[in-house]
Amino acid sequence: MRLYKSRLSRASILIWGICAVQTMLILSDVWPFSVESRFYHHGLEALTTAAIVVIAGATWATLQNQAAHKEMIFSAKLLTYGVLFCAFGDIVNFNLLQHTYRYDPLIKHDYLIDSIYVFSVGYGLILWSGFLFLKQLSVSKLEVIGVVSAVSIVTLFSYLQMRLPGTGAYVSILAGFYALLVAQCASVALLLLIKATKIKLTKRYYLPVIGLLLATLADALIGQFWLFGNQGQGYFPLIRTINWFVYISSSLLIIQLPWVYHLFVTAQQRDECMQTETLTSD
Repeated sequence: MRLYKSRLSRASILIWGICAVQTMLILSDVWPFSVESRFYHHGLEALTTAAIVVIAGATWATLQNQAAHKEMIFSAKLLTYGVLFCAFGDIVNFNLLQHTYRYDPLIKHDYLIDSIYVFSVGYGLILWSGFLFLKQLSVSKLEVIGVVSAVSIVTLFSYLQMRLPGTGAYVSILAGFYALLVAQCASVALLLLIKATKIKLTKRYYLPVIGLLLATLADALIGQFWLFGNQGQGYFPLIRTINWFVYISSSLLIIQLPWVYHLFVTAQQRDECMQTETLTSD
């Protein structure tokens, strides 16, 4: 299993490197995002998201074949389907048909609203996977309610600040709902950090924590600078490029969660065996 994990980790680093190079080429104007080049960029980005789905699926398959903890395997399965739905959302956000101003006369890039239907399922599954791990960590319901409530209140106020006055109900409600949903990635990350102060954990534990925080950041960037930014015109394509790099970095870190789950369960089982051996020897 360690060999598979190492190969998948190297694959993740390679994908991140390709995304970083693409981002630098766009920002440096060596290979700018334009009408002429956008299909080439979209092709590379589609391959990038497909690779993330494959890595997540390979992780699930590896754990399914070599681990016995059913809830951990189910968590990996949820995560795989989560990033799959997010990949479909990416395709919607490519806006291949170049739609603008379909739902609201104030919001140019309102095609982003279409992707919410798929992204909300994707992040819902990712959050479900995260909460299963929190359950394994014995995080209390009181802690969950407290953190989720605090994050939701901050998110709601932030959303009301970025939303343009006069934005229609359809765009406002869907964008607000999605902002609250993805903000819960930060809730899961904060709960994981709170737990980290109480027990000793490996450094790998912090990878999905960073990934979940970046997921919330990526959504905030979309809302602030792509959907509502520049009086509804959006800072496009600059924000698209920056957001893509943050989002891919986030996804590659989040899909490390099943391995962290596995490490924790393995350590827990090892401690239980040692305790049993100690009691038996006594």
